[in-house]
Amino acid sequence: MFAKVSYNRTSPTITIDRNRQAYDTTKTPEAERTMNKRIHRLLLLTGVVLVGCQSQQPAAQPATLQSAPSQAGDSGEQALQSAAKVEIIQVNFAGFEQQVKKMAGKFVVVDVWSTGCPPCMKEYPNLVALSQRWPTEVLCVSYNVDYIGQKSKPVESYLPKVSGFLEKQRSTSVINLMSAEADSDVFDKLEIASIPVVMLFDRESKLVKKFTEANSGEDGLTYEADIIPAIEAAMMAK
Repeated sequence: MFAKVSYNRTSPTITIDRNRQAYDTTKTPEAERTMNKRIHRLLLLTGVVLVGCQSQQPAAQPATLQSAPSQAGDSGEQALQSAAKVEIIQVNFAGFEQQVKKMAGKFVVVDVWSTGCPPCMKEYPNLVALSQRWPTEVLCVSYNVDYIGQKSKPVESYLPKVSGFLEKQRSTSVINLMSAEADSDVFDKLEIASIPVVMLFDRESKLVKKFTEANSGEDGLTYEADIIPAIEAAMMAK
């Protein structure tokens, strides 16, 4: 059997609806006493139910989403921008030759490359690795030739793409040069038809060998098969 207890703030009347029967506490003292007893029993019963269902722990607070530090950003990508910032020197061809002569006394490896040359970019990490292999004996130079000579696209317009690639490669132990002359002019002066090209200079800044796809193995020009053995041989000869 269910009972419905209602209380109206604007009236002293408490009504118990049980089996559709209404009792008004304003009728008689006897009716009021009867009503009070029934209300008391109902309140006791209700109290037992409420106590049984009450949680003993504080109500759970709404969950809040907190942004955790980005690992990639904290220890990965943010660290790369600060730790692998590279310096790029724009040079014409005469400036490139002067840079090589300044390095006399050590072997110099010059990698001629472009962001439009997939084989160049594939081998580039090996140039970086080489720069750390014999740091007191061998200097590594990155010679970028992205600039094609169009007036509408000055050298500076290529800088974001080139620097972005170099930073991803952590090319901080490499001397990074960027040609201020058109790639076709550089090709003519180096007497090459295409890239990738890697040049090895001895301690007197004389060209030991110019490595191209044409004079490399079946797998193409690679540091492992072509450049490293040539450096080791040159170092043994000197």
